[in-house]
Amino acid sequence: LRNIYVCLLGGTTEDWLKRMPEDTLAGGFLQARALVIPASDKKHWRFLPYIDLDERARIVNELAGALQDVPPVVKLGEKARRRFTEWYEKELPQTCNGQEERMQAYFQRIHVHALKFAAIMTTLEGHGEIQLEVAQAAIALSEWCGQVAAPLLNELEVREPIYDDVMSRIRRAGGRMPTRDLVRMLRNKYPARLIQEAKEQLLYSQDLEKGLSGGLEVVKLAKTKKRDVC
Repeated sequence: LRNIYVCLLGGTTEDWLKRMPEDTLAGGFLQARALVIPASDKKHWRFLPYIDLDERARIVNELAGALQDVPPVVKLGEKARRRFTEWYEKELPQTCNGQEERMQAYFQRIHVHALKFAAIMTTLEGHGEIQLEVAQAAIALSEWCGQVAAPLLNELEVREPIYDDVMSRIRRAGGRMPTRDLVRMLRNKYPARLIQEAKEQLLYSQDLEKGLSGGLEVVKLAKTKKRDVC
C-alpha cells in the first residue's frame, strides 16, 4: 500500500488523559488532533437515548449524495491561499505567543486543521476548489477548537512513566513498602533522585501516604484520594 492517508474520528472520556506521558503533549501528538469538548460535563442518565430517525436519514442521504462525486483533487483558490498565508504568517505568531506552552504546540499545527476543514467543506459542497469564504470558515472553526480544548490541555495532570512504575511496584508489594526498598528496586531504571522526586509528587497528589515502621519510612497506597486535579 502506498500513499495511505488516514483520518480518525473518535470519542473518549477525559479521565485517561491525565495518565498520558508528557511526550504526548510536548511532542504534539494530542495537539495534532482537533479536539471538540462538550460545554458541560453533565451526564445524561438515559437508558435508551432518543434518536431522531428522520433527521438521521436526512443527514445520511445528504452525505451519500455529496460523496458520490468527490473530486480527485481539491485545489486551493488564489484568494483562499492569500488568506491562509496572511493568517499563518502574520496573525498566528501573535496568537501563539500569548498561549500557555501546551497550547503553543496546538497553534503551531492549527493550519493543518484549517486546511483539512476547508477541504472537507469544499468536498461536501461539491466543489473542487477552496474559496475565500470557506477558508474564513475553516480558520474560525480551527480557532474555536483551540479555544474549547485549551482548558483541558492546560489542566492535564501529565505523568511520566516513572510514576506508574512507582505505583506498580508498591501494588505488587501488597500496597506498602519501605522507601529504601522502593529505591533499590527501581534504581537500575531511574536515578535515586528521580525516584525520590516521583515519590514526593505522588505524596503531594495524595496517590500515596507516608508513615513509619520499625524506624523506617514507609510509603503506601492512599485509601482515598481527596484531591483530583482533572
